[in-house]
Amino acid sequence: MQQLERLVYSQQQHNGGPLSCLSPPFLQKRDSVLPLWSDEKTQKYHQRFLWQMMALNLICSILPFLGILALSGVITSFYGNSFADLRVVINVYAFATIPMCLTSVLQADLLAKGHNWMLFILRTIRDVVIVVTAYLLFSTQPEQSTALNLSLINVVAYSLSAITLFVFFYNAQPTR
Repeated sequence: MQQLERLVYSQQQHNGGPLSCLSPPFLQKRDSVLPLWSDEKTQKYHQRFLWQMMALNLICSILPFLGILALSGVITSFYGNSFADLRVVINVYAFATIPMCLTSVLQADLLAKGHNWMLFILRTIRDVVIVVTAYLLFSTQPEQSTALNLSLINVVAYSLSAITLFVFFYNAQPTR
């Protein structure tokens, strides 16, 4: 295991940039990754790499969303007439994958940089918001569509989580 870690570490130094987003989690140790981000050139490389990963994840989540959006009528027809409102729920949950994918890239970067507690706090806040909102919504309006409400709550919670992470990363960028 240590030989593999040394190999990745030497490759990172040789290539002039961190490969932390591509490395398995057991190789993303704080003491081996952080020294690589110490100079300005490497930080700029890392930021560019992070935004490229975000763009790739955005494309890879929008394409299936559009496919599901186009085929949601066919998908719901397999379930019969009793699931008439399922089409909207499927579309909302398919849309929810977009902020989920974007946050996963930012969360992986937080873990690679050793911000475990920050990620724990952000995820806890997100999950508490989901549970409290679901409880309040379902206790005050039980006649509403439960699946649709839960899917909307997830979209809002993950979107807020993505916005919070974007703000955190924007403020954490070094001054130019």
